[in-house]
Amino acid sequence: GEHNAGVEEVLPVSMDLTQRKVVPSGALAIILHTCEFENGNAWAKEIAKAALDALSPQDFFGELDFGPGADQWGIPMKRVGDKRALKAQIQGLGPQDMMAFGNILAMAHQGLKPLKASVKHCVIISDGDPQPPSQAQVKAMLADKITVSTVGIGPHGGGEMAELKTIADWGGGRFYNVTDPTHLPKIFAKEAQVVRRSLLCEESFLPRIKYDTDLLRGIGRQLPQLHGYVCTSPKEKAQLPIVSHQGDPILAHWRIGLGKSVAFTSDARNAWGRDWVSWGDYKRFWAQTLRWALRSAPKSSFQVQTEIREGKGRVVVDALDDQGRFVNDLAFQGRVSDPDPDKGGQALAFAQTGPGRYEAAFDAASAGAYYVGFGYQGENGQQGVITTGAAVSYSPEFKDLKTHHALLARLAEASGGRVLKGLDPALLFAHDLTKPRISTDLWRWMLQIALWGFFLDVALRRVLIGRRELAQGGRWVLSKVPAVGGRFRTQAPTREETLSSLLARKAEVQRQEEVRRYEASEEDLKAGEAMSKGTHEAPRAKPLLPPTPTLGQKPEAPKSYTERLLDAKRKALDEEKKKKGG
Repeated sequence: GEHNAGVEEVLPVSMDLTQRKVVPSGALAIILHTCEFENGNAWAKEIAKAALDALSPQDFFGELDFGPGADQWGIPMKRVGDKRALKAQIQGLGPQDMMAFGNILAMAHQGLKPLKASVKHCVIISDGDPQPPSQAQVKAMLADKITVSTVGIGPHGGGEMAELKTIADWGGGRFYNVTDPTHLPKIFAKEAQVVRRSLLCEESFLPRIKYDTDLLRGIGRQLPQLHGYVCTSPKEKAQLPIVSHQGDPILAHWRIGLGKSVAFTSDARNAWGRDWVSWGDYKRFWAQTLRWALRSAPKSSFQVQTEIREGKGRVVVDALDDQGRFVNDLAFQGRVSDPDPDKGGQALAFAQTGPGRYEAAFDAASAGAYYVGFGYQGENGQQGVITTGAAVSYSPEFKDLKTHHALLARLAEASGGRVLKGLDPALLFAHDLTKPRISTDLWRWMLQIALWGFFLDVALRRVLIGRRELAQGGRWVLSKVPAVGGRFRTQAPTREETLSSLLARKAEVQRQEEVRRYEASEEDLKAGEAMSKGTHEAPRAKPLLPPTPTLGQKPEAPKSYTERLLDAKRKALDEEKKKKGG
């Protein structure tokens, strides 16, 4: 199943391999192409050393490059063994620029294919400019269970990058695009870990019995040969009756919760377990395994009582053996389901309260059925699973059928009411309760009134409406009434009529101004003559209008006040000269 899935949680083994586990051997071949950047050969040697550090002494390692004029094995494929000696060989390598990948991939294929390794892997590090191999060649390596990964360093362009990615896709591996050379050792350490952490061990071995359990009862000590298994790690408290030649679990079982689980990491058919199919105890082994894994019926000597009272559930177990003796020191583990599926369930915690008696409590506030299941295990090997249940038909509050007078009296006192006794209708509908008083905040209403009053005050101060405007408004309103509107409708004056009235008004104002000026000038002239004669005659009445010019005579323009004063002065001087001359 999927790693870390729900099935693995109940299995007695884990798919995560521990660090101290001896993993199956693998084979890794590295193809180094001198990359066209500074210190490329130095980086190639560091990459090979980093990959070597990630391998175990039982793994196979080899290196290929382009030597003087031809492809070659810089380090032939062999077991790692002494890593210091291999690192010295890596330091003496001198890879050169290769032209094509086809021949050197064929050499890697021939070197990896005959090896007895569980996983075979080839890694190409290059800038991508050599001629790529054919798809058929890479697919042939994949058919022989040899995967190919590529790493692009300093590629010349997108075409070279795409070719390296295509090779990895054909070979079932991965493609890495590296822009920083310092990341190269980490990448190859990761690739080497794929070799070491394989979950399959495909080799023949004789499984051995570690200790007897109910699954191996009546089966001999010699087991048939197996030809492979899945590498796993045993979980804590799991039992391992059968292990491999490397100590890995082959058969494991344990009790979890209310059930049991069994894991057999090899094959039960004609692949890895082809020798087991013809084994004489084959049927007996699987029959006992399946019988053990099935749910066991509870022993009749165990008496279980379940009750629910006042929202609490209680489970009581009286444990007795076949002779009627109390069974003490049992370990219980159980769970109770809630009628509401959204609430899930509750764990049961049992405690021994007396000789052979165990009790557990749980919450039962909701109405419905409660399913209770628990398992037990003793120090002497006794074990089993017990299931029971309890039901709440209705809410516990309906079980109280008596009137709670004290509660009613407290409610009446707290609310200011009274307790009525009997069924007199006059008492039930009497209107003698105190009228409640409810206070309401008025500041919102007062604020609205103040705001509207402010706008009204501004309108009255700024907008002047007189009787004339009121009369015009009244006539406009009456003109909209269909019955009498015709009498009040007036034709809007045209633009020409309005302009004519304005011009006539202007002419009238100018004429009144000329009259005023004429009257002022006459009065000034008479005042000057009187001063010159030394007389003080009263001025005559002013004419209302200036003398009207005769027909055909142009009216003279009125003189200004200064001109009239000058004329009066000249006239006075002339008269004075005449007197002196006479």
